Amino acid sequence: MTAGYNPKYLAKTGMSIISNRYVEGSELKASDLFDRYAGRVMFPIQDDGGRIVAFGGRTLSNDKKTAKYINSPETDIYNKSKILYGLWLGKKAIQQNDCCYLVEGYMDVIAMHQAGIENVVASSGTSLTVEQIKSIHRFTNNIVVLYDGDEAGQKASNRAIPLILEEGMNVKLLMFPDNDDPDSFSRKVTIEEFKDYLQKNTEDFLLFKAKKLNHESKNDPIKRAGVVKDIVDSIALIPDNITRSIYIRECANIMEIEENILQLEVNKIRKKAGSKQSHDNANTTYNQTENAEVFVENFTDTPEKEALSFDSEEKELLRIMLTHGKILITIDAEDEEMETHDLEITLAEYILFELWRDEITFENPIHQTVLDEYIKEVSDQRLPDIQHFLSSQNPLISSFVINHVIVTHELSARWGNFGVHVSEEITNIKKGAQHLLFSLKEKKLNVYIREKQELLKTAAEEDTLLIMKEILHLTVLKSRVNKLLGRIVVK
Repeated sequence: MTAGYNPKYLAKTGMSIISNRYVEGSELKASDLFDRYAGRVMFPIQDDGGRIVAFGGRTLSNDKKTAKYINSPETDIYNKSKILYGLWLGKKAIQQNDCCYLVEGYMDVIAMHQAGIENVVASSGTSLTVEQIKSIHRFTNNIVVLYDGDEAGQKASNRAIPLILEEGMNVKLLMFPDNDDPDSFSRKVTIEEFKDYLQKNTEDFLLFKAKKLNHESKNDPIKRAGVVKDIVDSIALIPDNITRSIYIRECANIMEIEENILQLEVNKIRKKAGSKQSHDNANTTYNQTENAEVFVENFTDTPEKEALSFDSEEKELLRIMLTHGKILITIDAEDEEMETHDLEITLAEYILFELWRDEITFENPIHQTVLDEYIKEVSDQRLPDIQHFLSSQNPLISSFVINHVIVTHELSARWGNFGVHVSEEITNIKKGAQHLLFSLKEKKLNVYIREKQELLKTAAEEDTLLIMKEILHLTVLKSRVNKLLGRIVVK
């Protein structure tokens, strides 16, 4: 034993390395091991629950032949692609600020904390992965990428940002002066100057990119064509239609190019990507049972991916409840004799009833927190307004209202300056709410169908028929919802 630890486990976790002296098959002893991290400063790496699962070690030597950092190898408890350094300590601040700073290294995270900025994570010595982005997305929809100002830093950001855009997150960028990173820069300035630099130099990624590339290619038509393609490729990654349209308009203005040309190119790329996905995954299975054919659709997105796509409907439903929830609308209602009558209720009550009837909860925990607060107020015979949520003691709720209700309203007013005319939402508020509800239900049905299909793969023979009938029922429901979606056009 070594200091009370079994040598076998020390080697398995990567804390120690087995020396060449060890004879294969013999009992592993302490003398057969040597310290992987000898002469290094240690950085414990924690998982989302705060448990230490790995280490990073920085050399204290100036020898250029010595690796600057050594990180734990992958083990049964440590998957590099899923762990973010600093997330355990920073997730509360990320929720409260509705923003996450993404940096490269351990020291960058520590430097930011020392400057009083705790909503920060690093990718644990690896290139940013989709799994890590999803971990951040659980707490916020906004990422600010803080990479070094050198060429390597720019390359790292160019690799990370497309992945973030594809996940439907909002991306901003901050570049430090040449040869500086958050750690080194923070040591050159005061804490206040550091915070001030972050605030004043953070830019929307796509607009920054459009301005920079447009300036660099101003007098070179061939290079300019390449720049346009580069911008189009980035915009095409954005899944949300409205966000994509706004970027197309603003980038077209910056680059002095017709908006419809950019729109056409973006549509081509998205159509091509969609066709490829359909070609790769459009397998359909027909199963015949007792004179009935059950049509089983094969969906390819993971449940996690689908869950992230609920964000737009959830946010919009909450927004219209907070801004227009007290408006009275007329719906069809049945009495005890099953006769239909017009019933006048508030928009908020209508939305809450529809969610309750179909047992729908929100996937995003922040959205569900806001919804729960609304339900609590309604159950106490109160219809809350925006001010109630703004003054909430829960920072998640007040932050959501500021960023996704008030800011959205201000943006709508600003879009008019770019020629984007926002219709009077209130005149079509009932149709808008119905469209959002049916869209949310259709996505939920996709998930339910997929879950049943997964069950079908491993189900016992006696359960197969029942599961297939359930899939058929859900597919019929989905078809009905899609028809209703097609009828509701919000103008």
